[in-house]
Amino acid sequence: MTATVQQSEQYIIRGGTPGRNRLEILNRALTPTTQAFFQRAGLTSGQHGLDLGCGGGAATLALAEIVGFNGSITGIDWDAENIAFARQRAETLGMSQAQYQQADVRDWERDADSVDFAYGRFLMTHLDNPAALARKVRRMLKPGGRILLEDIDFAGHFCSPACRAFDQYVEWYTEAARRRGADPNIGPRLPQLVREAGFRNIQFNIVQPVFQTGEGKQMASLTLENIADALASNQLASGEMVADCLAELRAFEQDENTLVSLPRIFQVWAVK
Repeated sequence: MTATVQQSEQYIIRGGTPGRNRLEILNRALTPTTQAFFQRAGLTSGQHGLDLGCGGGAATLALAEIVGFNGSITGIDWDAENIAFARQRAETLGMSQAQYQQADVRDWERDADSVDFAYGRFLMTHLDNPAALARKVRRMLKPGGRILLEDIDFAGHFCSPACRAFDQYVEWYTEAARRRGADPNIGPRLPQLVREAGFRNIQFNIVQPVFQTGEGKQMASLTLENIADALASNQLASGEMVADCLAELRAFEQDENTLVSLPRIFQVWAVK
C-alpha cells in the first residue's frame, strides 16, 4: 500500500477537485489571518521553506511572495490532483520559487538543517502521530529555523441562533475524525506538542473568523458535503441523513440574520 493511499484513507475530507474547491474557499476566508500570522512569525525575503499538506497551493503562493525569487518554498501534499493544479497555477503566475512534490508528509524526508521554516495549516489535526512530524520538522530546520502551525479546536465552533443541523455537523465531524485516529481539537495541544519536540521561544495566537454573509459562511455545509463518504464508511450517517442535514444547514447559512463561525484556530510558532 502506498503512502498516498494510507494518507487518503485516514483523511476524512474528500480529495480531488471537490476537496480542492472547498480548500480554495477556505483559503480565501483565512487569507487575512494567515498573512498576519506570517508577518508575526517573522518570515522574510530570501528564506527557504516548506508548506506541509499544501492542498492546491494557495498558501504556498502567499509564502512564495514573501520569500521572493531569492528564496524558495516547497509544497508537499498526498493528493496528485492538488499537486498538478498547484504546479500549473505557479507556472501560470511565473512563481518559479514555488515548487511542489506529491508525497505523504509522514514519510517524506529532507536533509537535516536545510530549511529556514516549515508551515502546516490544518495538517496536525489529521495525523495519528503529530508529535513524530514535529520532531521530523525540527531535524529539517536550520538552527534558529521556525515551525509555524495553524490548527483547529473544532469544539470551538459556534453559530447564532442555535441550529440543530449545525450541532449535528460538528458532532459527526468530530466522531468521524476520532475514528480515523485524528484529533479534531488539537489546537490547544500545539504549544505543548512543539515544546516536547524540542522547540523553544513558543508563541501562539488565536483567531476565529465569523460570517454573516459571503462564501466563508458556507464552510460548514461544504465540509459536511465532503465528509459524507467518511460518515457512511464509519456508519455514522446515511446519505439520506446527510442530505437532510445539508438542506437545513444551507438554509441557515443563507439567512443573513444568522452567524456562522469557523473552528477556533490556534496559530503557533516556535524556534529550533
